[in-house]
Amino acid sequence: MPLAREAPIAKTIRMRVLRVMIRCPATNRAVDTGIETTSPEEFASEVFLGCKVECPHCHTVHAWRKEDAFLLPDDTPSTGADLWRPNAYRP
Repeated sequence: MPLAREAPIAKTIRMRVLRVMIRCPATNRAVDTGIETTSPEEFASEVFLGCKVECPHCHTVHAWRKEDAFLLPDDTPSTGADLWRPNAYRP
């Protein structure tokens, strides 16, 4: 009787997800734009035109440019008003 072959073990590759954030000009609190990227290099190569986001803090729509945005690791809480990481992510 032949031996049953074991199924190959799948390798899990975990990619770090970074959220694209801006600051609410009225409250200075971080606002999630709903856009995600996997690296600062990917973010730098992307083109953003006519971006707008509805702010959960002041309930208005903010237009934003890439220069206004910063990257936040997906596992970092963004509720604090003291959070400030302008335009760059450094691991």
